[in-house]
Amino acid sequence: MNKILAQDEVEALLQGLSGGRIESDLRAVGADGSVVAFVPPRFEPPEKKRPAVLEMLNSRFLRFCSDDVARVLRIPVGMRLLNKKIVSFDETQRSSDAFFRHVVFRIQPFAGTAFLEMDARLIFAMVEASFGGSASRSYIEGRSLTRIEQTVVDRIFKSVLKSLEHAWKFMHEVTVERLPEEGARSEEIVPEASVVSLRYEMTLHGQSGCLMLCIPHEHFDSRAGMPHAASQKEHVWEKNLKDRLMEAPVEMTVELGRARLTGNQLLHMQVGDVLVLDAEAGSLLCCRVGGIPKYQGVVGRMKTNKAFRIVKEVESK
Repeated sequence: MNKILAQDEVEALLQGLSGGRIESDLRAVGADGSVVAFVPPRFEPPEKKRPAVLEMLNSRFLRFCSDDVARVLRIPVGMRLLNKKIVSFDETQRSSDAFFRHVVFRIQPFAGTAFLEMDARLIFAMVEASFGGSASRSYIEGRSLTRIEQTVVDRIFKSVLKSLEHAWKFMHEVTVERLPEEGARSEEIVPEASVVSLRYEMTLHGQSGCLMLCIPHEHFDSRAGMPHAASQKEHVWEKNLKDRLMEAPVEMTVELGRARLTGNQLLHMQVGDVLVLDAEAGSLLCCRVGGIPKYQGVVGRMKTNKAFRIVKEVESK
Protein backbone atom coordinates (compact mmCIF):
# COMPACT_ATOMS: atom_id res chain seq x y z
CA MET A 1 0.00 0.00 0.00
CA ASN A 2 2.93 2.34 0.77
CA LYS A 3 3.98 2.15 -2.88
CA ILE A 4 0.57 3.54 -3.96
CA LEU A 5 -0.46 5.95 -1.14
CA ALA A 6 1.59 8.02 1.21
CA GLN A 7 1.43 7.26 4.95
CA ASP A 8 -0.74 10.31 5.75
CA GLU A 9 -3.14 9.34 2.94
CA VAL A 10 -3.46 5.82 4.34
CA GLU A 11 -4.22 7.17 7.85
CA ALA A 12 -6.83 9.57 6.46
CA LEU A 13 -8.49 6.75 4.57
CA LEU A 14 -8.65 4.54 7.68
CA GLN A 15 -10.08 7.35 9.79
CA GLY A 16 -12.73 8.02 7.15
CA LEU A 17 -13.80 4.37 7.11
CA SER A 18 -13.96 4.07 10.92
CA GLY A 19 -15.77 7.41 11.27
CA GLY A 20 -18.42 6.57 8.72
CA ARG A 21 -17.51 9.41 6.37
CA ILE A 22 -16.58 6.92 3.62
CA GLU A 23 -19.06 4.20 2.64
CA SER A 24 -17.69 0.66 2.56
CA ASP A 25 -19.06 -2.37 0.69
CA LEU A 26 -20.79 -4.68 3.17
CA ARG A 27 -22.24 -7.08 0.63
CA ALA A 28 -19.66 -9.74 1.57
CA VAL A 29 -20.85 -9.74 5.22
CA GLY A 30 -23.93 -11.65 6.35
CA ALA A 31 -26.81 -10.24 8.40
CA ASP A 32 -25.34 -11.58 11.62
CA GLY A 33 -21.90 -10.17 10.82
CA SER A 34 -20.44 -13.47 9.63
CA VAL A 35 -18.36 -13.70 6.47
CA VAL A 36 -20.19 -14.94 3.39
CA ALA A 37 -18.41 -17.83 1.64
CA PHE A 38 -17.07 -17.08 -1.82
CA VAL A 39 -18.39 -19.42 -4.52
CA PRO A 40 -16.03 -19.61 -7.53
CA PRO A 41 -17.70 -19.31 -10.95
CA ARG A 42 -18.43 -22.57 -12.76
CA PHE A 43 -16.63 -23.38 -15.97
CA GLU A 44 -18.63 -22.57 -19.09
CA PRO A 45 -17.48 -23.50 -22.59
CA PRO A 46 -16.57 -20.47 -24.71
CA GLU A 47 -18.96 -21.63 -27.43
CA LYS A 48 -22.15 -23.62 -27.17
CA LYS A 49 -21.74 -24.96 -30.67
CA ARG A 50 -18.79 -27.04 -31.79
CA PRO A 51 -16.23 -25.61 -34.23
CA ALA A 52 -17.35 -25.98 -37.84
CA VAL A 53 -14.10 -27.64 -38.87
CA LEU A 54 -14.50 -30.38 -36.25
CA GLU A 55 -16.81 -32.51 -38.40
CA MET A 56 -14.39 -32.55 -41.32
CA LEU A 57 -11.42 -33.16 -39.03
CA ASN A 58 -13.18 -36.15 -37.43
CA SER A 59 -14.10 -37.65 -40.79
CA ARG A 60 -10.54 -37.39 -42.09
CA PHE A 61 -8.95 -38.61 -38.84
CA LEU A 62 -11.21 -41.69 -38.65
CA ARG A 63 -10.28 -42.69 -42.19
CA PHE A 64 -6.54 -42.06 -41.89
CA CYS A 65 -6.13 -43.51 -38.39
CA SER A 66 -7.97 -46.79 -39.08
CA ASP A 67 -5.96 -47.29 -42.28
CA ASP A 68 -2.60 -46.44 -40.68
CA VAL A 69 -3.11 -48.60 -37.58
CA ALA A 70 -4.30 -51.49 -39.76
CA ARG A 71 -1.13 -51.13 -41.81
CA VAL A 72 1.02 -51.34 -38.65
CA LEU A 73 -0.85 -54.34 -37.16
CA ARG A 74 -1.55 -56.03 -40.53
CA ILE A 75 -5.17 -56.72 -39.57
CA PRO A 76 -8.49 -54.95 -40.31
CA VAL A 77 -9.24 -52.18 -37.82
CA GLY A 78 -12.63 -50.52 -37.28
CA MET A 79 -13.00 -47.09 -35.71
CA ARG A 80 -15.91 -44.83 -34.81
CA LEU A 81 -16.52 -41.65 -32.84
CA LEU A 82 -18.23 -42.16 -29.47
CA ASN A 83 -18.62 -38.55 -28.34
CA LYS A 84 -17.18 -35.08 -28.74
CA LYS A 85 -17.58 -32.21 -26.32
CA ILE A 86 -16.00 -29.03 -25.06
CA VAL A 87 -15.01 -29.31 -21.39
CA SER A 88 -12.43 -27.95 -18.99
CA PHE A 89 -9.06 -29.66 -18.86
CA ASP A 90 -9.68 -30.50 -15.20
CA GLU A 91 -12.68 -32.65 -16.19
CA THR A 92 -10.59 -34.66 -18.63
CA GLN A 93 -8.04 -35.38 -15.91
CA ARG A 94 -10.73 -36.75 -13.61
CA SER A 95 -11.91 -39.14 -16.35
CA SER A 96 -8.42 -40.14 -17.52
CA ASP A 97 -7.85 -42.60 -14.67
CA ALA A 98 -9.49 -45.33 -16.76
CA PHE A 99 -6.84 -44.95 -19.46
CA PHE A 100 -3.72 -47.05 -19.35
CA ARG A 101 -1.25 -44.89 -21.21
CA HIS A 102 -1.03 -41.40 -22.69
CA VAL A 103 1.37 -39.31 -24.72
CA VAL A 104 1.66 -35.53 -24.80
CA PHE A 105 2.16 -33.71 -28.09
CA ARG A 106 2.16 -30.26 -29.61
CA ILE A 107 0.58 -29.21 -32.90
CA GLN A 108 3.05 -26.75 -34.39
CA PRO A 109 2.79 -23.78 -34.93
CA PHE A 110 -0.05 -23.60 -32.37
CA ALA A 111 0.75 -22.73 -28.77
CA GLY A 112 -0.07 -25.14 -25.94
CA THR A 113 -0.08 -28.91 -25.67
CA ALA A 114 -2.56 -31.72 -26.33
CA PHE A 115 -2.60 -35.38 -25.35
CA LEU A 116 -3.66 -38.78 -26.63
CA GLU A 117 -4.77 -41.65 -24.38
CA MET A 118 -5.64 -45.33 -24.87
CA ASP A 119 -7.21 -47.71 -22.38
CA ALA A 120 -5.66 -51.00 -21.29
CA ARG A 121 -8.00 -53.22 -23.32
CA LEU A 122 -7.04 -51.50 -26.56
CA ILE A 123 -3.32 -51.42 -25.74
CA PHE A 124 -3.00 -55.13 -24.97
CA ALA A 125 -5.32 -56.13 -27.83
CA MET A 126 -2.98 -54.30 -30.22
CA VAL A 127 0.06 -55.92 -28.64
CA GLU A 128 -1.46 -59.41 -29.01
CA ALA A 129 -2.47 -58.72 -32.62
CA SER A 130 0.99 -57.40 -33.53
CA PHE A 131 2.56 -60.73 -32.46
CA GLY A 132 -0.01 -62.83 -34.31
CA GLY A 133 -2.16 -63.64 -31.31
CA SER A 134 -5.90 -63.27 -30.85
CA ALA A 135 -6.83 -59.79 -29.68
CA SER A 136 -10.10 -61.10 -28.25
CA ARG A 137 -8.22 -63.34 -25.77
CA SER A 138 -5.86 -60.75 -24.36
CA TYR A 139 -5.84 -60.43 -20.56
CA ILE A 140 -5.03 -57.20 -18.72
CA GLU A 141 -5.38 -57.91 -14.99
CA GLY A 142 -2.06 -57.18 -13.28
CA ARG A 143 -0.25 -57.04 -16.59
CA SER A 144 2.46 -54.55 -17.55
CA LEU A 145 4.29 -53.91 -20.81
CA THR A 146 7.64 -55.47 -21.57
CA ARG A 147 10.32 -53.51 -23.39
CA ILE A 148 9.45 -55.13 -26.74
CA GLU A 149 5.72 -54.52 -26.20
CA GLN A 150 6.49 -50.92 -25.28
CA THR A 151 8.24 -50.49 -28.64
CA VAL A 152 5.15 -51.80 -30.44
CA VAL A 153 2.91 -49.40 -28.51
CA ASP A 154 5.19 -46.47 -29.35
CA ARG A 155 4.92 -47.36 -33.07
CA ILE A 156 1.13 -47.33 -32.78
CA PHE A 157 1.10 -43.96 -31.02
CA LYS A 158 3.42 -42.58 -33.69
CA SER A 159 1.06 -43.84 -36.39
CA VAL A 160 -1.96 -42.24 -34.71
CA LEU A 161 -0.20 -38.88 -34.36
CA LYS A 162 0.86 -39.04 -38.01
CA SER A 163 -2.77 -39.65 -38.97
CA LEU A 164 -3.83 -36.61 -36.94
CA GLU A 165 -1.22 -34.47 -38.70
CA HIS A 166 -2.43 -35.69 -42.09
CA ALA A 167 -6.07 -35.04 -41.15
CA TRP A 168 -5.33 -31.52 -39.91
CA LYS A 169 -3.54 -30.35 -43.07
CA PHE A 170 -6.78 -29.58 -44.90
CA MET A 171 -6.97 -26.51 -42.63
CA HIS A 172 -3.38 -25.59 -41.75
CA GLU A 173 0.13 -26.72 -42.57
CA VAL A 174 0.96 -28.26 -39.19
CA THR A 175 3.49 -30.62 -37.65
CA VAL A 176 2.52 -32.91 -34.76
CA GLU A 177 5.47 -33.17 -32.38
CA ARG A 178 5.49 -35.72 -29.56
CA LEU A 179 6.90 -34.31 -26.34
CA PRO A 180 9.45 -36.42 -24.45
CA GLU A 181 8.18 -35.61 -20.95
CA GLU A 182 4.84 -37.26 -20.22
CA GLY A 183 4.33 -35.08 -17.18
CA ALA A 184 4.35 -31.95 -19.32
CA ARG A 185 0.59 -31.93 -19.80
CA SER A 186 -0.17 -31.00 -16.18
CA GLU A 187 2.48 -28.29 -16.25
CA GLU A 188 1.57 -26.60 -19.52
CA ILE A 189 -2.25 -26.82 -19.58
CA VAL A 190 -4.26 -24.67 -17.15
CA PRO A 191 -6.91 -26.77 -15.34
CA GLU A 192 -9.65 -24.23 -16.18
CA ALA A 193 -8.68 -24.06 -19.89
CA SER A 194 -11.31 -25.26 -22.34
CA VAL A 195 -10.41 -28.25 -24.48
CA VAL A 196 -12.13 -30.31 -27.18
CA SER A 197 -12.45 -33.90 -25.98
CA LEU A 198 -12.81 -36.53 -28.71
CA ARG A 199 -13.45 -40.12 -27.63
CA TYR A 200 -13.21 -42.93 -30.21
CA GLU A 201 -13.84 -46.68 -30.15
CA MET A 202 -11.37 -48.87 -32.02
CA THR A 203 -12.22 -52.51 -32.81
CA LEU A 204 -9.88 -55.31 -33.90
CA HIS A 205 -10.51 -59.07 -33.92
CA GLY A 206 -13.76 -58.56 -32.01
CA GLN A 207 -12.05 -56.69 -29.15
CA SER A 208 -12.78 -52.99 -28.69
CA GLY A 209 -11.18 -50.25 -26.64
CA CYS A 210 -11.23 -46.49 -26.24
CA LEU A 211 -8.91 -43.84 -27.61
CA MET A 212 -9.22 -40.21 -26.53
CA LEU A 213 -7.83 -37.01 -28.02
CA CYS A 214 -7.77 -33.84 -25.96
CA ILE A 215 -6.94 -30.70 -27.97
CA PRO A 216 -7.02 -27.07 -26.71
CA HIS A 217 -10.13 -25.30 -27.94
CA GLU A 218 -8.13 -22.31 -29.16
CA HIS A 219 -6.48 -24.54 -31.78
CA PHE A 220 -9.76 -24.43 -33.68
CA ASP A 221 -9.75 -20.62 -33.62
CA SER A 222 -6.72 -19.69 -35.69
CA ARG A 223 -6.92 -16.04 -34.61
CA ALA A 224 -6.19 -17.04 -31.02
CA GLY A 225 -4.15 -20.20 -31.44
CA MET A 226 -1.52 -19.36 -33.97
CA PRO A 227 0.79 -16.32 -34.32
CA HIS A 228 0.31 -14.40 -37.56
CA ALA A 229 -2.64 -16.71 -38.22
CA ALA A 230 -4.50 -14.39 -40.59
CA SER A 231 -1.71 -14.16 -43.14
CA GLN A 232 -0.66 -17.81 -42.73
CA LYS A 233 -4.23 -19.09 -43.03
CA GLU A 234 -4.74 -16.97 -46.14
CA HIS A 235 -1.53 -18.38 -47.63
CA VAL A 236 -2.57 -21.98 -46.84
CA TRP A 237 -6.03 -21.59 -48.36
CA GLU A 238 -4.54 -19.88 -51.39
CA LYS A 239 -2.15 -22.82 -51.86
CA ASN A 240 -4.94 -25.38 -51.37
CA LEU A 241 -7.16 -23.57 -53.87
CA LYS A 242 -4.32 -23.46 -56.39
CA ASP A 243 -3.65 -27.19 -55.93
CA ARG A 244 -7.33 -28.01 -56.45
CA LEU A 245 -7.47 -25.86 -59.58
CA MET A 246 -4.43 -27.64 -60.95
CA GLU A 247 -6.21 -31.00 -60.46
CA ALA A 248 -9.43 -29.88 -62.18
CA PRO A 249 -10.12 -31.63 -65.54
CA VAL A 250 -9.90 -29.40 -68.63
CA GLU A 251 -11.45 -30.24 -72.00
CA MET A 252 -9.12 -29.86 -74.99
CA THR A 253 -10.36 -30.29 -78.59
CA VAL A 254 -8.54 -30.15 -81.94
CA GLU A 255 -10.57 -28.87 -84.89
CA LEU A 256 -9.69 -30.67 -88.14
CA GLY A 257 -11.77 -28.32 -90.28
CA ARG A 258 -15.27 -27.23 -91.18
CA ALA A 259 -17.69 -27.95 -94.00
CA ARG A 260 -21.03 -26.41 -95.03
CA LEU A 261 -23.87 -28.76 -95.94
CA THR A 262 -27.46 -28.24 -97.03
CA GLY A 263 -30.31 -30.03 -95.33
CA ASN A 264 -30.78 -32.24 -98.38
CA GLN A 265 -27.11 -33.28 -98.38
CA LEU A 266 -27.30 -34.09 -94.67
CA LEU A 267 -30.40 -36.27 -95.14
CA HIS A 268 -28.83 -38.26 -97.98
CA MET A 269 -25.44 -38.77 -96.25
CA GLN A 270 -24.39 -42.43 -96.09
CA VAL A 271 -21.58 -44.50 -94.65
CA GLY A 272 -18.51 -44.14 -96.87
CA ASP A 273 -19.21 -40.58 -98.02
CA VAL A 274 -16.25 -38.17 -97.88
CA LEU A 275 -16.53 -34.69 -96.40
CA VAL A 276 -14.23 -32.07 -97.90
CA LEU A 277 -13.08 -29.68 -95.18
CA ASP A 278 -12.01 -26.07 -95.62
CA ALA A 279 -8.55 -26.68 -94.05
CA GLU A 280 -5.70 -27.38 -96.44
CA ALA A 281 -3.62 -30.53 -96.03
CA GLY A 282 -0.57 -29.81 -93.87
CA SER A 283 -1.97 -26.53 -92.51
CA LEU A 284 -1.91 -25.74 -88.81
CA LEU A 285 -4.97 -26.85 -86.90
CA CYS A 286 -6.60 -25.01 -84.02
CA CYS A 287 -6.57 -26.50 -80.52
CA ARG A 288 -9.26 -25.17 -78.17
CA VAL A 289 -9.01 -25.30 -74.37
CA GLY A 290 -12.40 -24.95 -72.74
CA GLY A 291 -13.80 -23.74 -76.07
CA ILE A 292 -11.21 -20.96 -76.39
CA PRO A 293 -8.52 -21.09 -79.16
CA LYS A 294 -5.22 -21.61 -77.36
CA TYR A 295 -2.70 -23.41 -79.63
CA GLN A 296 -2.00 -24.27 -83.23
CA GLY A 297 -0.28 -27.43 -84.40
CA VAL A 298 -0.31 -30.48 -86.65
CA VAL A 299 -1.81 -33.93 -86.23
CA GLY A 300 0.26 -37.09 -86.32
CA ARG A 301 0.66 -40.45 -84.61
CA MET A 302 2.38 -41.54 -81.39
CA LYS A 303 2.82 -45.32 -81.41
CA THR A 304 -0.72 -46.62 -81.95
CA ASN A 305 -2.52 -43.43 -80.90
CA LYS A 306 -3.35 -40.27 -82.78
CA ALA A 307 -1.43 -37.25 -81.53
CA PHE A 308 -1.31 -33.48 -81.81
CA ARG A 309 1.96 -31.53 -81.75
CA ILE A 310 1.77 -27.91 -80.62
CA VAL A 311 3.63 -25.57 -82.99
CA LYS A 312 2.74 -22.17 -81.59
CA GLU A 313 0.47 -20.42 -79.11
CA VAL A 314 -2.48 -18.37 -80.31
CA GLU A 315 -2.00 -14.72 -79.43
CA SER A 316 -4.79 -13.41 -77.25
CA LYS A 317 -6.59 -10.35 -78.58
